[in-house]
Amino acid sequence: MTVVIDTAGGWDRLGAVQIMAPDEQLATRVEAANVDRLIVNLTAPGALHALARLRAAGSTVRFWACLSLGDGARVLPLGMVEPIVLPVTADALADALASYAVKGTRVVTLGRDVEAFAGFRQSIARQGLSVSMAWDAKQGTDLIGMVRPEVAIVDLESLREGCTLVTTMAGADPMPHLLLMLGPKDPAPGFAQALRDPAHKSRAVLLDRLNAQMAKRAEARPPAARR
Repeated sequence: MTVVIDTAGGWDRLGAVQIMAPDEQLATRVEAANVDRLIVNLTAPGALHALARLRAAGSTVRFWACLSLGDGARVLPLGMVEPIVLPVTADALADALASYAVKGTRVVTLGRDVEAFAGFRQSIARQGLSVSMAWDAKQGTDLIGMVRPEVAIVDLESLREGCTLVTTMAGADPMPHLLLMLGPKDPAPGFAQALRDPAHKSRAVLLDRLNAQMAKRAEARPPAARR
């Protein structure tokens, strides 16, 4: 069964889906369902924090992200997404990355917490990985275009333009997996505001094409990271 985390309908183009609200009971409902795929609309209020609660409850399902344009028919597709609740240690962040990256994976970090990301770089160096870092939106935009990352770690708490940068990556080739660091503030309004840019509409796809795009991406953990 495909489960969609959203507060709106219009997902029938994906076939048989179950829509679940990102509320306090989400973990219980997901546990009771036979979930093959979980898709989350990051513009839905509370969506990322709901995913974090799912992880805290022990869920191991992969999360696929998208940004709904609000017309019930089109979305901006993102890659797999992992919520990282702040504060987080450098080693814990490196452990989260291990589920999405192996040696040679192109990784970028986007955020202003210089101290935390410097410690993180030292941590992942021990795993044989390297990372490119950007501290503001302009550096981030340039770095994304130059590196074409396979994994992007975005600190939505420290980087005011973080939601805009994530939105810019929608539909990229390759589409990076997203590790999104969040504090108590809900980033959903930031994603909704970023979608008001008319430039993003030209990259939107119909909902019935979303499954085809996700099918191109493997959901398995990287071989070196499997447990």
